[in-house]
Amino acid sequence: MIAVIEAKKQEIFNEADHEAQQSLERLRIQRIEMEQKVKMIETAVTKFETLLKRSTSAELAELDKAINTIIPKEVDDEREQLDCDLEGLRQLIFEENEALKAKTIHGGIGRVFSSESKADQSTAKGKGLTEAIIGIQANFVLTTKNAKGQQCYEKRDRVTAEIKNQEGHDCATEVRVKDNHDGSYKVSYFAKETGRCQAVVKIFSSDGTYLRSFGSKGDKQGEFNYPTGIAFDKNNNIIVVDSGNHRVQLFSEQGEYLSQFGGKGNLDHQLFNPHGLSVENDGNIIIADSKNKLIKTFSPKGHYLNRFEGEGSLTYPVHCIQYEKYLIVSDSDEHCIKVFDRNSSFLYKFGKEGNGDGEFNYPQYLSVNKAGHLMVCDSLNHRVQVFDLSGKFITKFGSRGDKKGEFNAPFSAAVLSDGRILVSEFSNHGIQIFE
Repeated sequence: MIAVIEAKKQEIFNEADHEAQQSLERLRIQRIEMEQKVKMIETAVTKFETLLKRSTSAELAELDKAINTIIPKEVDDEREQLDCDLEGLRQLIFEENEALKAKTIHGGIGRVFSSESKADQSTAKGKGLTEAIIGIQANFVLTTKNAKGQQCYEKRDRVTAEIKNQEGHDCATEVRVKDNHDGSYKVSYFAKETGRCQAVVKIFSSDGTYLRSFGSKGDKQGEFNYPTGIAFDKNNNIIVVDSGNHRVQLFSEQGEYLSQFGGKGNLDHQLFNPHGLSVENDGNIIIADSKNKLIKTFSPKGHYLNRFEGEGSLTYPVHCIQYEKYLIVSDSDEHCIKVFDRNSSFLYKFGKEGNGDGEFNYPQYLSVNKAGHLMVCDSLNHRVQVFDLSGKFITKFGSRGDKKGEFNAPFSAAVLSDGRILVSEFSNHGIQIFE
């Protein structure tokens, strides 16, 4: 609406400028003509003065005829024409569109309303710098950058993506870019749904009864910006990954703030959009430092201990858990699970992109059930897959939907002491319990 008004305003300005230029051009021509007339009058005056000095009494009696021959009549006519043109210039005015003005005042220029969209995978393709519209309210920007962070358009360069709403605010989480190796890219993301980002931790009993909550949106102590991982330490303190604030916070069992560590950066003690969290048998804290493409270990008090990135590199690690002699990592962008020993040496990996048994579409958080089997939340295949520790597929449960037993982007799973399995869903906004 503003763009239309600005365009119309510019049209009016242009029209006014055009009219003004025409008037000024007319005045310029008239000035030249008047200068010529002034010269004529000055010449006539000189001639008239000479006539007065040299004329006899009889010639002065015929002076009226002499003046008419010396001063042409068109000089007076030109003065009258100039007055007319100047009057026309002063009357250049703007006339409002009263009908449009009245309609705008009474009917308004539009309306604002909320529109929800399911948080789901969306894709777009583009080469180089591309803009497209994805979903209902999201603006998608894809850029390629070289190692120095400079924008460029070569196939080998690093690709970044941003998902913004129409107000320019971040409206997506888990933004991923995949190179199709043909000069195009596939972008997947989970859209934030308006009004649902509560940035709190809620505590329930094992039967689902709400007990209490703590935290709020912000970056101060005890506040969160997209909390993504949670665990208990040996003292029953609650450890929360505060991904959007690039830190980890510790709370008492009652939700009282205790301490924090991390901070945005790529130094050993810093984090960059960390996601998953788990606690080793010795109490050390394992963090998936997702944007730094590392797995980092901290002491129970938050002191940095070590890190690893695996064979080659981790592309986008989401969660790492310790089980027996293994460290198991979900590498979401590579759609696979990578397994390491306790010394962080790479052992093997399993899985690939797809929707068949043993294949993944952005695997997320991990857990081990009472039978010692690994459960993987296969988020965009909307299911949970179960494997033995060698990576052999055992079973799966769940399918896409919003009914009991169905999922929409399952993100994490946990096992209760009685063996029941809890699965949290990103897009159905709830937790399901399975025997």
